[in-house]
Amino acid sequence: MSGEIGNGDLALESAGLAALQARRLAQLMAMTAGERAALVVRMRQALWLPRPTLHFRRHGADVGATTLEEYEQLFVQHIRRADLRWFTFIRRREGDAVWYLIEGNSGAIAMYNETENRYWSFFCTSNVQRLLDEAGGWWVELVRTAEDWEPRPWRR
Repeated sequence: MSGEIGNGDLALESAGLAALQARRLAQLMAMTAGERAALVVRMRQALWLPRPTLHFRRHGADVGATTLEEYEQLFVQHIRRADLRWFTFIRRREGDAVWYLIEGNSGAIAMYNETENRYWSFFCTSNVQRLLDEAGGWWVELVRTAEDWEPRPWRR
């Protein structure tokens, strides 16, 4: 059975993710509408991605960039898109609040660490739905409503 996960282990894993999701949802619900809106504005105002050469080498081709400058431009354009889906979770090991700003058609994702107040990466996934499903128990989605940015637990 080495390396296999039993049903009891899956239940513990699921309960752990649900607790992290509930904690993250509570954090966002404790913020005022103005604080949530200011957080979104702060994430959209970035002008650069730390360690761009490293990220370009790893992910440039995946996002359609042929040069470092183009990669940086695509990153800034991405985080300012009006059609992004905003997902957040708490990293289990560090406890950091992390955001994935996802464009569903292309699979482009900007990863922002709210705890450290900086972007970590800009990359592309071939299957957004699978990415969301694989960690479905921990996501909280921030949804734009007429009056507010409303946090909602995300479920498969």
